[in-house]
Amino acid sequence: MIRKCFKTMSIVSAIALSFSVAGCGDIALSKETDGDEKDDSTVAVTDEDTATTDAASDEKSDDSTTDKTADETAEEADLGAPIYYNYQNNPYSFVADDKELAIGNYYTIELEESDKENFPELQNRLDELNDEAQEEIVTFFTDSEDEIQEMIKSGWFLAYELDHNYTPARADGRVFSYCLLEYLYLAGAHGVTSYKTYNIDPVTGKDISFSSVVENTKDLPDIIADELQKQSKDLKGYFESCPSDLQNLKDGIPGRLSNDAENLAWTLDYDGITIYFEDYAMGSYAAGSQSVKISFADYPDVFTDTYINYSDKDIPDIQTYAKELKEAESTEVAASSDFQTTFKVRYTVTSEDVYDFSDTRININEVDCVSTVNGDDEGTKWLYIDEDTVFDESCEMEYFAFYEDGDTPLSWFNKVNELRETDIDSYTSMGPALLGVFEVSISGDHIERIYGIYWWD
Repeated sequence: MIRKCFKTMSIVSAIALSFSVAGCGDIALSKETDGDEKDDSTVAVTDEDTATTDAASDEKSDDSTTDKTADETAEEADLGAPIYYNYQNNPYSFVADDKELAIGNYYTIELEESDKENFPELQNRLDELNDEAQEEIVTFFTDSEDEIQEMIKSGWFLAYELDHNYTPARADGRVFSYCLLEYLYLAGAHGVTSYKTYNIDPVTGKDISFSSVVENTKDLPDIIADELQKQSKDLKGYFESCPSDLQNLKDGIPGRLSNDAENLAWTLDYDGITIYFEDYAMGSYAAGSQSVKISFADYPDVFTDTYINYSDKDIPDIQTYAKELKEAESTEVAASSDFQTTFKVRYTVTSEDVYDFSDTRININEVDCVSTVNGDDEGTKWLYIDEDTVFDESCEMEYFAFYEDGDTPLSWFNKVNELRETDIDSYTSMGPALLGVFEVSISGDHIERIYGIYWWD
């Protein structure tokens, strides 16, 4: 494939140039030479004319050779020169009634103005990826709304997360490569880490194929396994204790490499490739997500020579060319208008044993709850009261024995419990105030508001 150069090449009419390009690699120039045979119709000329013509031709040839070298150097400079760009974190949150239901972020990438002009197709591709990343976050929020609603209704809540972390790998005229670590948390025991990687031809804006970089995949499973253990002592120890996990990893690599490595996360660096493995790829969550560097120099038989462009040069510092901007202002995405952050229920307390008291929090354990909307059984819940819990304005406080102006739910429950422990007769004189049917609104397992207390039938 012939890559377009963005500096105009001088054209020498006496020389035909043939271009040979591999990926974004070097452009070799060759001069076509005249054959030994002359055309029969050539007109005879004098020795003087011939000498003059030869001299002019030699002079022109010398000039052309000089021009060719300059053109080749210009082409090399274009492709080998660094690409300067900025990247920025864009935080998002999914909210309803000022309650954060989910959080996430995505990165935008933008070339410096001069490189936008030099590599317009690259910027077009990055613009598309920027838009896709934003859409992914918003879609994650909206697609998760029903699950989050059910979680809140069930009596507990933890915000969902879809977080990303950006790592640049290479940026020059041949390769634009970077990695996104993705962390997904869906309110379980822990989240899961995976990777998205991008290897783009800056000239065309298209993906660089794995096969244009790696020509020998047969040895990769063993190479990857060996390098993982060389580069991580902890992982070496893990595989020594769990050899079957190492074998399973090696057995799974050919599948990742199928269809031009469509299931492999990899970046194309200045001096090799880096391969990334998600959580559980090593065999257990404890082994964590991993990455491994396979260098051009250590494994020359594995790679094509297309992107080995720094073997006799200093490896560039990518952080010199890739600059992180200040984080953008957080953007809020609103949940649908019918999303409920709280649910009104009635729970019944028949024994003070369900309470755990402290100055900052009161746990109410294993109480049966019923919806105040439709009377449906909401099951057994573990609820709590803290300093954010309030009495609703509609609450008839005369039914809360020993209530005094200024009492909060947290202070009232603690005060009444202290009375129960120190003066049981006074506590029971107005009926056991900590028992009864409580009408409250809950968000997850947190009691947001208290609406009343009633005796059960």
